[in-house]
Amino acid sequence: MFEGKVVVTRQIHSDAIDLLRDNVSEVIIPNEGNGISNDKLKSIVNGVDGIICTSHECVDVALLDAAGPSLRCVSTHSVGLDHIDLDECTARSIAVGNTPGVLSNATADLTVSLVLNAARHVSPAITAAKTGEWGTWKPQWLCGMELAGKTCGFIGLGRIGCCASIERV
Repeated sequence: MFEGKVVVTRQIHSDAIDLLRDNVSEVIIPNEGNGISNDKLKSIVNGVDGIICTSHECVDVALLDAAGPSLRCVSTHSVGLDHIDLDECTARSIAVGNTPGVLSNATADLTVSLVLNAARHVSPAITAAKTGEWGTWKPQWLCGMELAGKTCGFIGLGRIGCCASIERV
């Protein structure tokens, strides 16, 4: 077991918390994992070895100063790193980790569902059913556009665009 302290700023998957608790002597989850202000975070990070944050916390010079020289790693539960001062972490030899690709499948799924929603008028149909507008059958009402035999184009074929277009359509 690693004799150190890690602060987890928000509730993450219970398996990850269990893994941390099995391998790190002290795991601090302030505010029951419901988020923490940067000012509060600065007040509790002194002497920690690691910080697991999200894109909602700003890991800047002030936070790194508050943590002190014991801080060895910052890991973000996100793909983006724009909330972390990477230059300052590099200058202090603090390792930085992120979770690339963690939301690619979920985002691709939502992209395809939005295409289907728009083509087949799903949202207006749900609203009509909820508000009582759905009544007597009308042959052309809410039919939308059939996608069979159509060409579907995606603008942008980065990680998510490829995932949505190649793997799902």
